[in-house]
Amino acid sequence: MSGEAKPKKTVNMEVIKRLAKPVVHKENKDIYKDCSFSPKLCQKSLDITAGREKFHDRIDADLKKYKQAMDKRKNPKPKFSFIPAINHDAEAYQKLAGKGDFMARTKNDLETRKKKSKALEDEAIAGYTFKPSITQSPKRCVV
Repeated sequence: MSGEAKPKKTVNMEVIKRLAKPVVHKENKDIYKDCSFSPKLCQKSLDITAGREKFHDRIDADLKKYKQAMDKRKNPKPKFSFIPAINHDAEAYQKLAGKGDFMARTKNDLETRKKKSKALEDEAIAGYTFKPSITQSPKRCVV
């Protein structure tokens, strides 16, 4: 296989025809020669932007602020002097371990929430004294 010659890459005839054509530069059309419109900013916009610095000055100030922010990020100052010490006391671990496993606590929490919800609902229903009793079904209703 290494002794065989690789086939030469050929260019498609359509590509050759397209490349052989001379380049035609389009001339500008004179459709805009009769146009008299020239855009202007309204007076309100001019009043608003009159007090601002020039564009390049604003960009320069933004770049300086960005550079300062990056410098602060590289060399941060400590915000707080307090460094907490981790307690490796066995009593503290035992207090936390006595809570039980996560699934049991979640189950108990869900049951407590359901009981509380049911109690609130029963309390709300207790305010309604009217209790209707239906003695017979409607004629066209099949139960």
